[in-house]
Amino acid sequence: MAYTMILIIHVISAIAMIGPAFYLQRFLVFPQASAGGAGSLRYAHGTARRLDRLTDTGMILQLVTGLLMGWMEPVLFQMLWYVAALVLVPVIGLYMKFAVRPRIRSLYTLVESSTVSQADLERTYRRLWSQTLPHILIVQAGIAILILLMVLKP
Repeated sequence: MAYTMILIIHVISAIAMIGPAFYLQRFLVFPQASAGGAGSLRYAHGTARRLDRLTDTGMILQLVTGLLMGWMEPVLFQMLWYVAALVLVPVIGLYMKFAVRPRIRSLYTLVESSTVSQADLERTYRRLWSQTLPHILIVQAGIAILILLMVLKP
């Protein structure tokens, strides 16, 4: 019974981690001119910040519940997919914290403190975004690998 409850928490936390991590880039793309410009960008960034917290919570719960399931079923520690997933979760989390978040923070700062013209804001934002996107894609690839490990259990 306890294992089942932990498994349910594990699955829900996976959804909490995966959804925002995959959808984050949609919020951070510079809007079309007809979409409201900087005002809608500020709103999108506020939403992205809230989703980012959900990703952190999901990632921590994934690691904790994964370790608890291994403690309850020690045979899991002998399975390569399980050990790989346990290593991959903190690696993704640390990469997000130290490689992705500082770049996203620079986007937030630009939008929040911007007193430049719309054209300058867009140009600078797009430049910073082009430097951020590859790192977001790396995180998404890591999460995709994690999903494959969880589903296929090779």
